[in-house]
Formats: sequence, C-alpha cells, structure tokens
Amino acid sequence: MSAKLKWKVLNWNIRGLHAPAKKLAVRSMLSDKSYVIYCLQETKLEHIDHSIARRIAPKRFDNFAFVPSVGASGGILVGWNSNRLTGKVLSSNEFQITIEFCSVIDNEPWRLSTIYGPCREPLRSLFLTWLSSLDINSRICWMFVGDFNLYRFQHNRNKPGGQNSLSEKFNGWISHFGLLEIPLSGRRFTWSNMQSDPLLVQLDWCITSPNWVTCFPLTSFKALDKFTSDHTPCLIQLGTKFDRSVIFRFENYWLDMPGFRKLVLDCWSNTIRVEQEPNLIVKKTRILKLAMLNWKRKCGNLEASLKACHIVLEALDSFEEFRVLSNLESLFRGLLKDRIASLLDLKNTYWKQRYTERWTCLGDENTKFFHAAATDRQRRNSLN
Repeated sequence: MSAKLKWKVLNWNIRGLHAPAKKLAVRSMLSDKSYVIYCLQETKLEHIDHSIARRIAPKRFDNFAFVPSVGASGGILVGWNSNRLTGKVLSSNEFQITIEFCSVIDNEPWRLSTIYGPCREPLRSLFLTWLSSLDINSRICWMFVGDFNLYRFQHNRNKPGGQNSLSEKFNGWISHFGLLEIPLSGRRFTWSNMQSDPLLVQLDWCITSPNWVTCFPLTSFKALDKFTSDHTPCLIQLGTKFDRSVIFRFENYWLDMPGFRKLVLDCWSNTIRVEQEPNLIVKKTRILKLAMLNWKRKCGNLEASLKACHIVLEALDSFEEFRVLSNLESLFRGLLKDRIASLLDLKNTYWKQRYTERWTCLGDENTKFFHAAATDRQRRNSLN
C-alpha cells in the first residue's frame, strides 16, 4: 500500500452512543480528513439508519455496517468513506463485523474484522470458539481490531489477578495462525475501571495476518487519551498525514472565548491618525485583523487548545499506570475533561458556521455545495 494515501482508522469502545456528547466526541475525532474508517464497539444501539449514522460521523462516511445491541449490551458500528474505499460485508455476528475493503486507487483487497469480545460466560467461550474456527489464509491481508475483552500477558494489567486460562486460549489462537500483534504505543493500557486506585488493562488489540506488514509496512497502533469512555480511542495509522494550509477567517466561536471581546474593543478604541476620514475604517480594520491573527496564534486556535488538553490528560493517564494519582491530580483531570467538553461545544459552533442548518446536517463532504458555500463565506469574511 502506498504511503502517500495517509489513511487512518479509528477504533473505540465508546460505551454507548445515546448521549449527544458521545456522538459529538466521535464526530470531533473524525474531523481529521485522513480518517477513512471508524470502528465502534458497545454502541448500545438496537438500530442504526443513515440519519443516526450522520449524527455520529461526518457525511463523507457514507457507507456503514452494524450489529445491533442486545438491549443495552454490545453493538458494533463500522463506517467508511466510499470515495476512498469500497467495502463488502463478508460476515457478521454478535462478536464481529468482517468487511473486505478495496482501495479505489489500486483495487487491492484486504479484510478488517471489528471485534467486540463478551466479558461474561457463556458468550465469552462462544467468542473464543468462533475465533478458533476462522479460516485465516496466510496470503490474505487481514486485520482484527477492537475490544477483545482479553489480555495476553500479566504485564498487560497494572495489578495481579485475572484468568490465565483465557490468556492462554487467546495466545493459542494467535500462535496457531501465525498472527502478528501490532504493538500498542502511547500507553500501556487501554481500559480503566475509573476508580481512585484503578485497575488498568490492555483489552483493545490490533492483530494481523502474517503478510500484513508486507502489504501495509507503515501500520501503527496508538492509544489516545480517554476523555469520554473508560476505553481509550485507538488510532490505526497507515501512512502519514497531509499538511493543511492555514486560512484566516473570523470564527464565531471566538466570541465565546475569554479575552477576545476585550481585544476587539481595545484595538478598535485606539486613536489612529489618518489624513482622510474614510481611510480610518480601512486602517482600523487592517490593524484589527493583525491583532486577531496574533491572538489566534496565542489563544484562539481551537485545535491547539484541544491538543494541549489531550496531551496533559494523556500524561495524567500515563502517570496513573505507575502510581495512584493525588487528589489534586484527580481534580485537575476532571477539570481537563470539562475543558475538553467545552472546547468540543465551541468546535460544534465552528462547524455550524461552515454553513447554517444544512451544513450542520451534511458536514464538509468536499461536495459542490460545500465548495460554493465555503467560497461564498470566504469572500464575505475576507479582510484585505
């Protein structure tokens, strides 16, 4: 697979998608255009149609497959961008969805199984039996990703305990088919019981067929910070990221950020000398534009603020893997999560601005409508 494709896959046990905040969190993660597939476990949704799917992910993810939950338990959702990939569902059951994908560029097939392993008997034994019954041809490029609800070794837990017999069966499946584990980076564990002295375990895995690394040599598996679920979202990377140009425009969410209104008032009220009165507005506008650009670099960059919060939250989560957090650190982590939630609300305002009610429903899909709307907005918001 060519590295220039720069594909990303999001894997996440979201622990329920009923709450608007959960949908907003997933949508925010997928705003990065390099994501071409998302895999969600424990949706806790018995039915998903296109209307629901569009509230979960941007409209460029125009195809999806799902396994319904059983009441408030389980549920799997996989979505993909058909402009980048074609997808065909090969099989599905309460434990998994297996899809054969082909790139629209090279038309080479590969398989992705999104896994949700039950945590209780007798379903757990049925899940392990299903894994063992798979026909995994070594020539097939096949990736298994998701919440297996299993760990491989004792060092995948921060505390002693667990069931070694289950680990042996899990490792036996991997060894029998000669499968490869894509090592987790970013942290050691992907799940927490969210207690003051937490149990931390790696339950989410990325397992591939033997020849996967030949087909996709740049594959990586990274755990991000867990800000709205007890599982960390995980990034599967196939390639590198496109650089995006920075375009200045006035953003409505700036009005809700501390210090911005004062900046505008102070800048506009400054005395400016001009030879002709009509030039006053022009000059003040140019000065205000420069002031807003400078403010945006320091304070108004929403993505930078979110990234900074996630970095600190990730650090605290990492500390927790080696020691119990202090009361002050736990309090600070709670404040960080609240800050991320408020920044996501501001980001929602950002997307609403991209084009009113229809934009909010449809999102940025690189459509003719988007280009026309964005060009019109840019023209009317330009400060020359």
